Formats: sequence, structure tokens, C-alpha cells
Amino acid sequence: MKLKSTADATLTQVVIPNGETRNILNYYGSSGQGSSGPQAFHVQMPPGNTGRPHFHGQDQFQVFFGTPGAMFQKDPIGPVVVHYTDAYSPYGPFNSGTDDDLGFFTLRAKADSITAYMPESRDRLIRKARRTLHAQVGTSGDEASLPAGAAGIEPVIEPHEDGMAAFLMKAGPGEKLQGPALSSHSLGQYYCVVAGAVVQDGKVFERKSLAWGSRDEPAPELAAGADRGFEVLVMQFPRNSLDS
Repeated sequence: MKLKSTADATLTQVVIPNGETRNILNYYGSSGQGSSGPQAFHVQMPPGNTGRPHFHGQDQFQVFFGTPGAMFQKDPIGPVVVHYTDAYSPYGPFNSGTDDDLGFFTLRAKADSITAYMPESRDRLIRKARRTLHAQVGTSGDEASLPAGAAGIEPVIEPHEDGMAAFLMKAGPGEKLQGPALSSHSLGQYYCVVAGAVVQDGKVFERKSLAWGSRDEPAPELAAGADRGFEVLVMQFPRNSLDS
């Protein structure tokens, strides 16, 4: 599993249905295009914007990096929020604050090109809505201030029977930590650095670095540098919810 930094991603601009332009960093695949592989991109939503309720054709996680005034439905978006939704399950709305961009990742094990807004796309729903849930992530912020010797993994979304789960890995300076074992049901995991930095192959991977690991790969061992630790959000996909 190889981490990708923001410098490794490809910047594109897209025009959304309301005519506005969004800056998107593509880490895996490309937003709005379907393929057989994973799809991961980071969106910058300008201040004062709202993401209307909508659904997609594949299971997905999202990671929101909150700004003052940003909301997911009726809940404030804290420093880091993780959201999961099953395919064909409407979610939202969410909105940026009034002063700053709201940045967020959209992460899929299988690429998807469907973005269907509600209620006008109700006839495109092929089944009843299933899971859509979100949780605040207990992160320290931009810098991981964990003491030397600290290391552990805690659940953010408790594991479900089909393998869906989210975990937060925390490690202090100079520590190494093995990622959570992949469920036998899972299609794979995304690893997202949410605080501090991970050192891999002599390179430092800062906040918003990202990696995808398929079901065929073992859980990686992550290493912190000598001067600061890391906090890494691990998002584990279920077996494809369309198969159940």
C-alpha cells in the first residue's frame, strides 16, 4: 500500500449542475467517471454553498475537514467527520460555512458516475434507502501531539456484519503501528492522514495524504517520524451492498 500526498494527485475543475465550478484533486481514478477500480477525490466547496440531498450508484465514504458554520444535516462539522452511505441511499444536505472553503474526500472501492439529486431523481432509485451515517472523529487537529510511546487503534464506526467500519490509528513520535486486519467480507480499505504525518520509504506524508488497499493486500504497518506522531483514519468497505 503506497500513500499519495496532495502533490501526487491531479488537479481538475468540474462544473456542477448549478453551474458553479469546483476544484477537485483526483487521487484514484477521476470524479464523474466510472471504471472497475477505486475512485478517490478531494473537493473544495466554496463558502456559502450547499450540497443538496442526492445519491450515488456505489457505496462510499466521505471525510469532511470542518470549518466554522459548516453543517451536515443538523450537525456541525467538526475538525474531521467521517460519513458512510450505501449505494442508492440518499444523504444530505451539507453546507460550507460563510467564511472558508469546506474540503472533503469522496472515497469508493468501485468507481461511479451517478450523482442523482432528490427529489427529482426518485424514479432512479432501484431499491429502498439503506445505511447513511456519520461520526465525529476524535482527532487533535493539524498536528498529532501524541506523546512518545503512545499507539493504538479505536473504532469510529463500529464494525458491521458485512465488514463496514471505520477506525482511528494513533501513534506517537518514532512509533510504528499495524493497521486493522481486513474483514473477510471487505472489498478494501482507505487510509487517510488526518493529523501529523506518516513516514514511508523515506518520504513524509502530511495531512490529507491517502492510500487504498485492496482485499488482496495485508494491512500496512505505518511509521511516525522522530519529531511528531500521526493520526490516520481507516475506512473499511463492506462487501458490495448491491449484492445483498
